[in-house]
Amino acid sequence: NDAGLDVETCSSSAAQAILAASGPDVALLCIECDDPDLLANSRRLRPDTPMLVAGSDIDVVELTEMIRAGACDFVQMPCSAQNLVGRLSAAVDATHRNRDRNQRLERLKGICRRLSRSKREISSRLDELQQDLETCRSDVAQQLDVTATSSAFRALVSQELGVEDVLRTGLEYILTKTGPTNIAAFLANSDTEFTLGAYVNYECPRSVADKFLTQLASDVCHHVARENELVRFEDVDRFVDALGPDANVLRNSDVVAMPCCFDGESMAVLFLFR
Repeated sequence: NDAGLDVETCSSSAAQAILAASGPDVALLCIECDDPDLLANSRRLRPDTPMLVAGSDIDVVELTEMIRAGACDFVQMPCSAQNLVGRLSAAVDATHRNRDRNQRLERLKGICRRLSRSKREISSRLDELQQDLETCRSDVAQQLDVTATSSAFRALVSQELGVEDVLRTGLEYILTKTGPTNIAAFLANSDTEFTLGAYVNYECPRSVADKFLTQLASDVCHHVARENELVRFEDVDRFVDALGPDANVLRNSDVVAMPCCFDGESMAVLFLFR
């Protein structure tokens, strides 16, 4: 106590309770007590507390066993007060250094955990931004493709003067984009009457198609003209059944129709099938 150390003494039987309650910076145990397991039990109870052992009669084998059991130092008794205080003070200083180091390690671990979370959040955000960028790039590419296609189409049809020439040029251009396809172009005589203006045969000869083309002109075109958008016939079999046996050539085909409007007026309807 005179050296500035806060000292508490107890019997070996009370050592476990004192260690559990006070949590000292260092413990000095007597190896000549009546509890041979005092050191091992104390280490299990306080694994971070330095354990010094003191005794007057010990051999090399016993010292080795104590070190293996977790003793950090051995004090040969009798021992001068100055030497004993120095040994205890060194152990206390080591405890404080270890405690400070452990606290720094815990702070560093906390910082590492926060950095790891931040890294995952940043990585996730970067992935989202990359996906958004790819989507934007795809959208821009599609818009540029549509713009280029529209410009090329306008440049072609602007050179034609007659309706028939416009139809021929337009259908030829469509075929370069769609591949081999049967195309029927119906011209509007009125809001409800349409007549076949042009037909491109890929796999369905005109002689086979004439009857159901007439049905398309009289029964279907005026409905498509009111849609003002591309029409895809998802259930072709049902469509064929509604038209009748002359339309059986359309079975197992993809069929789309497109109204051609200008200033709100339907000028024509295109049917494409293959």
